[in-house]
Amino acid sequence: MTAMTIFSLILWQVIDRDRALSREAMEARAALEAASRKEESAGNLLDAARRSEGEARAAMEDARRAQAAVEERTDSARRLEEQVEAREARLEAKEAEIKARGGNLKHR
Repeated sequence: MTAMTIFSLILWQVIDRDRALSREAMEARAALEAASRKEESAGNLLDAARRSEGEARAAMEDARRAQAAVEERTDSARRLEEQVEAREARLEAKEAEIKARGGNLKHR
């Protein structure tokens, strides 16, 4: 083989190797870009999860406040009911007193 033939064979091997390395570099770059997109997507999902968690906590706090308001209204209604019962009892007592007086007046 002549020097030129040997040089040509070596040159073609170098060119083939360069092409293979370029392909590998492009594939690695594409994989890196895909990983970067997945990382960004994961970050977005994490942010959304944090927002959802915050919203859930706020909803739970709203529910606690609503429960406290219901309990307060229930207590208030119970107190009002007790007041009504006490007034009714006083009214019945007065009615009984009036009847008793009226009965005494009839007997006189």
